[in-house]
Amino acid sequence: ALLWPDVDAAGARRNLRRELFRLRELGLSFAEAADGTLAVDVALVVDALQLLHEGSWPASHGPAFEGLDGVGSPELDAWLARWREQLAQHRLHLVATEASASEQRGDLPRALALHAQCWAADACDESAALQVIRLRAELGDPVGALQDCQRYADALREELDVAPSLPARTLALDLRRRLGPAAVSQASPPTATATATAAAPIGLPALVPFVPRPAVQQQIEAAWSRGQRVYLHGPAGTGKTRLSCELAAGRGPWLRVACEPQDAELPYSSVVRLLRALRESAPDLTLPGWVRRDLSQLMPELGEPPQALATDEARQRLLAAAVQAWRLLMHDNFSALVLDDWQWGDSASVELWSRLDDTAPAAAGNVAWIISYRSAQLPVAALARQRADIDSGRGIAVALEGLGSAEVLALTHALSGSPGGALFSQRLHDATDGNPFFLLETLRHLFEQGLLVAGEGGWSTPFDEHTEDYAELPVPPSVRAAVLARVRALGVPVQRLLEIASLCSAGIDSRVLAGASGVDEEGVVSALEHAQAAQLVSEGQSRWRFAHDLVRQSLAQGLSAARCRLLHERLAAQFEGMGAAPALIAAHWESAERPLNAVPWRVAAAESAVRLHALADALSQYGQVLASGAAGVVASRIHRAIAQIHVRHTQRAAADTAFAAAIESARGDPNEGA
Repeated sequence: ALLWPDVDAAGARRNLRRELFRLRELGLSFAEAADGTLAVDVALVVDALQLLHEGSWPASHGPAFEGLDGVGSPELDAWLARWREQLAQHRLHLVATEASASEQRGDLPRALALHAQCWAADACDESAALQVIRLRAELGDPVGALQDCQRYADALREELDVAPSLPARTLALDLRRRLGPAAVSQASPPTATATATAAAPIGLPALVPFVPRPAVQQQIEAAWSRGQRVYLHGPAGTGKTRLSCELAAGRGPWLRVACEPQDAELPYSSVVRLLRALRESAPDLTLPGWVRRDLSQLMPELGEPPQALATDEARQRLLAAAVQAWRLLMHDNFSALVLDDWQWGDSASVELWSRLDDTAPAAAGNVAWIISYRSAQLPVAALARQRADIDSGRGIAVALEGLGSAEVLALTHALSGSPGGALFSQRLHDATDGNPFFLLETLRHLFEQGLLVAGEGGWSTPFDEHTEDYAELPVPPSVRAAVLARVRALGVPVQRLLEIASLCSAGIDSRVLAGASGVDEEGVVSALEHAQAAQLVSEGQSRWRFAHDLVRQSLAQGLSAARCRLLHERLAAQFEGMGAAPALIAAHWESAERPLNAVPWRVAAAESAVRLHALADALSQYGQVLASGAAGVVASRIHRAIAQIHVRHTQRAAADTAFAAAIESARGDPNEGA
């Protein structure tokens, strides 16, 4: 099928036999196994196999399997492309290894030549570029090294439109210092804020007026009067958070706790965020000693954690401590609780949440609950919990859609301070389907482009006098287009920093951006302040945040595959140096398409989950290690760990299967028992 896609099976076998005969006529020998598979004679020298198994490579640097493209099916072409990429990467690895060995032997010229081969294969390969620059300088050519610095910076700008990393910039700075002021002035890179363009002022307040949703609000109030928990769902940007907070505030003291995109990787992260918020609101309350001791496994600020015990009793104590803390901290503290973005909640928190509800009804009975999430995005455990609540009558699901025409008109009146604008409002509604976030981003875009101006009499556009329906008004076709247009208006340096930030699911840390972008932290903060003025980000107590997750999502989706891999690789290295959570480091390595780099971090994340008795999370982490291609001793160790988890769950059949897989993996490792 790969070689002759247009020929039936019998004809393809006939063609294959004919080609094999021709190859044998040329002196090539093939062995045929009982099952019909073919193998090349072991005496035959195949340079591709030598490259993979013996660490030697052919003298030719041309592409592998040259001349075979187009001779068969598209699937064959794809197979050839995959093998070419694998062979090319393996060859570069061998070249880099030999370069390091040459340097250790003191043969710096050969090491430089080999690293230059790696750099020639990929002009944006930072590792190879830095090795070439360093070795050229050590061999007495700092001018050439500085020129290589500029060549690398130019390649990054032209191919990926990013700045060099901090190590590359530091190396260039050292070279400039050696060469004097002339070289510094010649090669100095631009700062992050030097080319940022000033956008037109935005005629919208940071907090827009609340537009009531009478029908939905009545549903929620009625559910609360019956003591039911409300599951509020809708598409992203429909205003679930704003509506929830407005209604909760009407009940008296209230608390909002939001899940974050990285929570699914971090066991108990969602519930820990809630407990910390409750502790901050009740600083005078002292938790019992046993509660602090067991909860310290999740909250180190409570003291030294107890010895981790892999027993169900230890797990039950941890859950009981969380329930007791919830009961004490919630009592007489809040009348309403908003649990936002529940689609990101981790499975361990979902399980604990069920226990909070079932074992501490006295604390939760008088609390009005809203759990909001994006429609059709709840993970399995959270969806099961919601269905159980609804089926038992303890909960109700309420859908939230976009604003209606009348509601968009009311919002337009409130924002513009003018009673008119019916045609303009209808155009906004039709273009955005009433999605509040899309609508507001469109208005901000129009202000920034000068197509919407706020005056004493309200808003005006260039089309007011002659339009019939404002069809001439250039409205972005999507949320993503609206966001990206506004980001581009801030200038390329700010845009590039925001793109890096869009890949950080745990908020925006200026130190992380500085390390990953090569821009000093002062420049990063200036860029973020510029974005804050455009209402794209906001500053929190410890981190910056995007004004809405759709801003982050739009930026991330707008990245090219090459830039996305590069930025994830830089972030992975940056987070490794900062001691971030292993699961987050692993996720960045995987997104950089470096799965083997992620393996030790996935294993560390799984082991951490086991210590916290989050066994489902541990199984998930171990599963990702195996999916990444782990084999041999590593895979055997993973299967044994999985078996131990199944033993704790008294799942004997699953444990036996995992133990068998561990034995099989060990047998398949040529180094095992050597």
